Amino acid sequence: MLDSQGATVSAAKADVVCGSAVRHASGTAAGVVQVAGLPAGACKIIARASGFSPAEQPVNVKAGDVVSMSVTLNVSSVAEDVLVSATRGVDEQTFWLPESTSITTRDQMNGRPYSLMPQVLREEVGIEVQQTTSAQTSPIIRGFTGQSNAYLVDGVRFNTSSWRSGPSQYTAWLDAGMVNRLDVVRGPGSVQFGSDALGGTINVRTWQPSLTRGRTVVHGSMDAVAGSADRSGAGNGEIAIQGSRAAIRFGANSRTVGDLRAGGGIDSHAAVVRFLGLPATTYGPALRDTGFEERGGFAAGTARLDARSSLSGLYVRDSLTGSSRYDRIYGGDGVFRSGFDPQTLDFGYIRYQRNNSIGLDTLTATVSVNRQKDGRFEQTRPTTVFDHQASTTLVRGYAIEGARRVASRHLFSFGGELFDEKITASRAQDNPVTGASTPQRPDIPTGTTYLTLGAYLQDVTEIIPGRLIARGGVRLGRYTFDSVADAAFFVPAETVVQNAFTYNAGLVASVTKYLNATFTTSRGFRAANAADLGDIGLSGGGGFGMNPSRANSLGGLVGTTGGTDAVSTGETVPALRPEVLYSHELGLKLQGSRMSAAVSVYDTEYMDSIQRRAIVFPTSIVGQTISGFTVVRQDAAGLAYIAQDARPIGTRVNLDHARIQGLDASAHVNLNAAWSAAAYFSTSNGKLLSTGENLRRMLPPMGGARLRFSPSGQWWVEGTLAFARTQTRMNAGDLTDARIGGNRTRTSIASFFNGSAVDLGLVKSGVLVSTGETLAQVQTRLLGTATAAPVFTTGAGWVTVGLRGGVTLHRNVTLTVIGENLTDKNYRVFGSGLDAPGRNVQTRLSLKF
Repeated sequence: MLDSQGATVSAAKADVVCGSAVRHASGTAAGVVQVAGLPAGACKIIARASGFSPAEQPVNVKAGDVVSMSVTLNVSSVAEDVLVSATRGVDEQTFWLPESTSITTRDQMNGRPYSLMPQVLREEVGIEVQQTTSAQTSPIIRGFTGQSNAYLVDGVRFNTSSWRSGPSQYTAWLDAGMVNRLDVVRGPGSVQFGSDALGGTINVRTWQPSLTRGRTVVHGSMDAVAGSADRSGAGNGEIAIQGSRAAIRFGANSRTVGDLRAGGGIDSHAAVVRFLGLPATTYGPALRDTGFEERGGFAAGTARLDARSSLSGLYVRDSLTGSSRYDRIYGGDGVFRSGFDPQTLDFGYIRYQRNNSIGLDTLTATVSVNRQKDGRFEQTRPTTVFDHQASTTLVRGYAIEGARRVASRHLFSFGGELFDEKITASRAQDNPVTGASTPQRPDIPTGTTYLTLGAYLQDVTEIIPGRLIARGGVRLGRYTFDSVADAAFFVPAETVVQNAFTYNAGLVASVTKYLNATFTTSRGFRAANAADLGDIGLSGGGGFGMNPSRANSLGGLVGTTGGTDAVSTGETVPALRPEVLYSHELGLKLQGSRMSAAVSVYDTEYMDSIQRRAIVFPTSIVGQTISGFTVVRQDAAGLAYIAQDARPIGTRVNLDHARIQGLDASAHVNLNAAWSAAAYFSTSNGKLLSTGENLRRMLPPMGGARLRFSPSGQWWVEGTLAFARTQTRMNAGDLTDARIGGNRTRTSIASFFNGSAVDLGLVKSGVLVSTGETLAQVQTRLLGTATAAPVFTTGAGWVTVGLRGGVTLHRNVTLTVIGENLTDKNYRVFGSGLDAPGRNVQTRLSLKF
């Protein structure tokens, strides 16, 4: 199998039809497809490969003959996209998938503004990319983020059990330089990929170098990128060496990002706005301490072992330094310093694939290693303790999967995996006055292990060929959490075992040649992970929390909410169970020669969702030290507080079920040979059914559009528009979150006024320098007679416009210029911890050789 340039197309598939006889075969890494046992006569070859349009070619077979021929595949159009994530291990056309899907190609990524790879997904339907700080990205799919979505690299699980609830920073460690495309499947994917795939699945597909037809080829590329809003500069390069039996590709990247200038040069949620009511420009036009550096590299290889088998592999290393927790410092809570360090990723796998063996079309076995080193630090004031910890999660993974076509209408696939995780961690508090360093309990205790076992079975059936396709699958999973006893830190020896069964089913019916109707029903789940079961510590989004077993040992009762208004439910804090989700989705998919479109509506029941709830303590716990934090007060309702946070101490509990309903819609049309347009829109709404309370971090209605003019292959220009409506459906936790509502109390105002504001020189001798006010006067101006109130009760809507284009300067040199937020609008992606970039121009110069 060859592409239009004569290069080998690896992992192609072919159906050979000879009258009523049909043979199915899969190609090797060298692009060779072998079919034996064909009857004599006129036959037809139908060849397919990921990213290419199907090709048909006739062949005349004579008895006893060996026929050798080449089949050329052309790159597919937008309407013929294929992806692997929806049916594990099998490439299929998106038009015939019941799930809502999207693909972001390498060319599309290069034409979009980004500093961190996941930011390119902002222009995909149903996805928003939250950023707690500039060096962190957390895609939100249908209201789910972080540990509630599944992330894969070439089909290998990237999630670990130590990921915390809410937005997380880990996808920022995957550099765009190694990426060939991004596959997104919206909705539950637990049958294929196990725990966590509630909102959706994102598969980062790297470019595996293909083999040649006999000669060795060496080529490569270099990119230089610069951005104006954050004064960033980046460079990456790669080289590929491709031979007939083996090929290797390796590259490196470097990025330096300065302090970000947000729209209008202001910081809408700055600590001085929240606690002092000062102008948002007090700190100057740039967001302080939002710069960071990223360094990394990768290597990928492919080798042909024999005519039927191949070996491939990937290794990725990436590190981020200088990453602050902006919403905890200048951008929200106003502490002296807070951030992430170290942040290091080592990820790799080796995959063996054999075709047409032991009765299977394909059989693959993968061994993987995923090492994520995640450190954090925080200091409230220069004279208070400096709290720092480092945690390393090492995951060894083993997976096997196979597929076989049966009777031409069934495609069976099956597989199983084991992920063995171990967490090593340390934490200390350094006293800057005395110089003493005191060991403390890490958030997740060192020695904690988490074992995942899973097996699945899927079937895709052509009930009526070309008209009606059904599919279904089941999975069994077992998840075991173990902690090691450590009396010094009150860590018990604890074992928690969770079992889960899940399923999915879907139908695709052809209404016309160009229109398909789709339906899916599925059960997703997320097993409580090591962070849920073992974590005790302080997070910016939820405040100070402890794991359920510790809360139970202190006699804690579940509160009615996660905020200061909580009262006791009378229920002792229970053990956690897996989260369960039932989703039903209807859709339409249109595919024509000039237009493609999709719309889907979904209704999701989210049961036993793990939520934060305040703990009500019937007896006083004031003075107790919990994981290095001392309880300093307890109110009349029994809610307890530490000095470092104004929110009551909480824990995680399974609540009754919620309902999420929404719509995703997108379209792409080629208006003529030069003009094309695209648009996307999504909306969702989630509520707890027992109380009517809105779910946390639900995205507002949002969308965008693009209009592109490309008269030739030499240059193009594109106008863009993006928008989000005002979010009025706020949860109580949203209102207290510094990133969203920014709740302030008389106590928190006093803490900042007498603490960080003094350190910054804003308050001297008990008076706010810029206004001459005392603390009492500032409290009255901000709160009136109230004891607490949020700064924002809604998430502001916004509209931005952009203009971008590219030109080929030489056959191997291209220049891309991207302008975003040209009106310099100040806005914030809902749930983010910093405002979005202001007027920004990003340039990319690319050289291929």
